[in-house]
Amino acid sequence: MQRILILLLVVPAFVWADSSQNIQDLISQHESELVRIQQEAQTVHQQFQMIQELRRNEMNETSVSIQPNVAIDSMQALNYEDMVKRKKEKRARIQQYGVDLDTLYLRHKELNERRNALFNEIEHLKITPEE
Repeated sequence: MQRILILLLVVPAFVWADSSQNIQDLISQHESELVRIQQEAQTVHQQFQMIQELRRNEMNETSVSIQPNVAIDSMQALNYEDMVKRKKEKRARIQQYGVDLDTLYLRHKELNERRNALFNEIEHLKITPEE
């Protein structure tokens, strides 16, 4: 009888300790995932800024750049087809940059939502053992 009583007192302590360790392990896993997500979000943000700058430069760039010290006669005259081709390529690049920016924006937003959810879950797990 005495053994059963001791066993009933000891088992909950082991279960509680195991549960507490599981919660700490889960918190550690979430914190590692949080760091990974933050690094990926930073990378996505940097890519966004680079593409945004490329797009801005492409939009501001004139179709034919004239160098100030070069006489106009010495420049090769571009034919009409080449100019049309260059304009189409430029438009296509600008559109692709826009698509890339939208994709990166959505990915960054998705990462921030995941980061916030993980952060909230970590906070909840840290409070749970105290209750």
